[in-house]
Amino acid sequence: DTADLDLLEEATLAFWLKLTGETGTWQFPVTKFLSNQSRNYGVYIRSSDFHVAMSTSLEGASYPHSDVAGRVAVNDGNWHHIAAVFDTTAGEMRLYIDGEEDGRRRADEGLLKTNDEPLRIGAGTHGVIDDVTLYARALPSGEIRSILSGNVGKLVP
Repeated sequence: DTADLDLLEEATLAFWLKLTGETGTWQFPVTKFLSNQSRNYGVYIRSSDFHVAMSTSLEGASYPHSDVAGRVAVNDGNWHHIAAVFDTTAGEMRLYIDGEEDGRRRADEGLLKTNDEPLRIGAGTHGVIDDVTLYARALPSGEIRSILSGNVGKLVP
């Protein structure tokens, strides 16, 4: 954990994932939270359908965390690019799989809750994770697609 990893207003978490097995429970490829406690940001894989979901906690919210799940199962043995966008300024959460929007939801106003948990990569995940990148801003869809095409020179973390 370091203060640089505690994001408040906007965040994009992007990485490549290739699942190689199941665990019988949820998998947590990249998170800055542990279990149901205060969640700064993170991505998990649901055990019931292998859909990607993202989660965060917001200051002042009436519930412990906000989640949005996608519709694409990622347990097909292929590499998938995952990008989770937390945009508290616009009041929304967006999830992208392989450059395409896979989930979106409105989020209550408020800052992302920070915590003292370390950034965890691969917790309980059966697979390979590569090129984890955290941006302190909400990347638009065009920039997320640029990551896939290799045109990342224009991106500024």
